[in-house]
Amino acid sequence: MKKTFITIIAVLMTLSLSAQGRSILLEENFNSVMFPTGWQKMGDGTSNWHISQSNLAGGDFNELKLDWTPIFNGVARVVTPPLDLTGMQSVGMSFVHFFNNFDGEHTLSIETSSDGGNTWHEAWSQHHVQTEITNQYSESIQISTSDIGHSSVLFSITYNGNTDKLTAWYCDEITIFEMQSLNLSLNSIDIDDVLTAGKNEVFFTIENKGSQPISNFTVSLSVDGEEIAEETFNDGMESLEIRQYSFISQAFLMPENKNICVTIKSINGGNDEDP
Repeated sequence: MKKTFITIIAVLMTLSLSAQGRSILLEENFNSVMFPTGWQKMGDGTSNWHISQSNLAGGDFNELKLDWTPIFNGVARVVTPPLDLTGMQSVGMSFVHFFNNFDGEHTLSIETSSDGGNTWHEAWSQHHVQTEITNQYSESIQISTSDIGHSSVLFSITYNGNTDKLTAWYCDEITIFEMQSLNLSLNSIDIDDVLTAGKNEVFFTIENKGSQPISNFTVSLSVDGEEIAEETFNDGMESLEIRQYSFISQAFLMPENKNICVTIKSINGGNDEDP
């Protein structure tokens, strides 16, 4: 059977990078082998933290790693530079991590401090026991501790346990962002770069980065600048929930290079606060 293929040369998403950038307070992907400027190691095990040239957490190569040696039993922290959160009530944080247990009990957490690290407040935690050996996670959390709203807030990636019972903990793709009430993010258009000619289903992934639930949203699908579909989805999405959708209408593609564009038109019948 002879098949004809279409090359998708560009995938366009209606995310204004400048608008999106205004809501991002911190982004760290540990791309360098050097420890990022402004970050600190606090507490126990300061020599256990380093940048590993691996990608076990699920991001790109190079990631933050807590090693088991030298052995300590206590609390170890890697702390961000201070962030000005004046006037904010909550922020969002996303990251990926890979926890490799040996046979002990360990607690991983995200904490905040507004007094320079003297007092810490837990925003998120995950407890591991010896029956959970190796796991990879992707986290999206809303943080509304008593520190939020202050002018100099530290965020801590915190380990509590005995590293004699640990293999390693890896973290990557750390983003802290301001949360508007309504903010729907188009994360990706999930199609191959080369498709078979004819009708093709178009999938896309979105994330509710706002603090409020989303009851409905409208998106459009365009090929080479021509809108071929506009559809409304009435599924409820909670804050920081991520889902994949597909258009009912399929894109009929002829054999040539094509530009595919997905556009978020409205959220809950109104506008996105971070367009």
